[in-house]
Amino acid sequence: MNATIAAALSATLALVLASNEPTGSAAGEATAAAAKDNGQAAKDPNRIACRQETRVGSRFTKRVCRKQSEWNARTETARQAFHEVQNRPVFKLGEGQ
Repeated sequence: MNATIAAALSATLALVLASNEPTGSAAGEATAAAAKDNGQAAKDPNRIACRQETRVGSRFTKRVCRKQSEWNARTETARQAFHEVQNRPVFKLGEGQ
């Protein structure tokens, strides 16, 4: 379970770091163009996508390339692990009394 949580947190961190967007008036145009391209590219699960990942305890990034289907699976795993942790009860009634 700890490995799953670590992988989920790593994937979440990678998504946060990869979601940096430019600012300014050109940002809207760049975002619109990227959304149009991502809509078409996201349909191809065999497309190779690269992202920058930062290891915990380091300031250096590493370029990681995977198939889009693998990125999607990691994102879903991270989402499920986060949901499990967030909805886990802090304690169970009747224990420790």
